[in-house]
Amino acid sequence: MLPKYPITIHFDSKILPDNVGIEIGDRLPVIVSGDGEEKLLGVPKLPSGTRKNAAEAIYKILEQWDLSKQVIAMSSDTTSVNPGHLNGTCTLLEDKIWRDLLWLACRHHTLELILAKVFTLCCDPSSSPEIPLLKRCKKVWHGIVRNNFQILEVTPEPVSLAVCLIF
Repeated sequence: MLPKYPITIHFDSKILPDNVGIEIGDRLPVIVSGDGEEKLLGVPKLPSGTRKNAAEAIYKILEQWDLSKQVIAMSSDTTSVNPGHLNGTCTLLEDKIWRDLLWLACRHHTLELILAKVFTLCCDPSSSPEIPLLKRCKKVWHGIVRNNFQILEVTPEPVSLAVCLIF
């Protein structure tokens, strides 16, 4: 049954292994939300992670579910592939739907930017593609006793809010 309320479409491409773990490819989870509900519509495999392929896959899923008329907004990360005003995924999707949609920056990705700044303040910037602290954690992860952990209490030095918000 079709929802009778407006919905937001959420999408974020990921490079993931296929079902048998042999090939790696672009996948595009497509989720809709509205009126306090969420639904995963599909996770299509893209021939390549281009803007055009992403917009076509999203539109195809919306048509399969007969939801394109209910969509009023899009939520995605802010990498240039999505919000590009000339031929980004969001622009191409609006062209396919034949109307303007509200563009929303995904909260997860917005908060990631803030967390990255906090991490840099706490752990110093890294010039390596891998962060040494996280690499060490990954090596010992299997040995961590998860049912009896203790919280590390740290008394932080005061940091100016202005310093934290400089991006």
